[in-house]
Amino acid sequence: MRIALATDHGGFEIKEFLKTHLLEEWYEVEDFGTHSPERCDFPDYVEPAARSVASEVNDYGICICKTWLWMSMLANKIKWVRAAVIYNEHTAISAREHNNANILCLGGCQATQEELVQWVEKFFASKFLWGRYQERIDMLEGVYGK
Repeated sequence: MRIALATDHGGFEIKEFLKTHLLEEWYEVEDFGTHSPERCDFPDYVEPAARSVASEVNDYGICICKTWLWMSMLANKIKWVRAAVIYNEHTAISAREHNNANILCLGGCQATQEELVQWVEKFFASKFLWGRYQERIDMLEGVYGK
């Protein structure tokens, strides 16, 4: 599984922690940055990461900032992206099972590093349920031109 990672300065430390964990679990990781805790502009990193997921260069993406809000707003503007805000185990599982999300947006000041890893693992362990959920995704993509 190929994972695109993107963050701004507020999520840099968690991105590095999460990247190490993903690599230890044998995931392929493409790190779009940022590559330091210096102040930066998140669109420079999130947009190319999200586009790599939309074009299926990467299977999934994980975007991290302090609140997860900016990341989700930008990622969801890109056709074929379904970015989900994850803030507990339930949302991690539901994002996959019900929404077939392909990008997770995590808040760096919303949980511990260990909790974030658990949520990511729950997401990847879950499977999309299809059926009525696919019908809703089709509706969403039709309405919003995705």
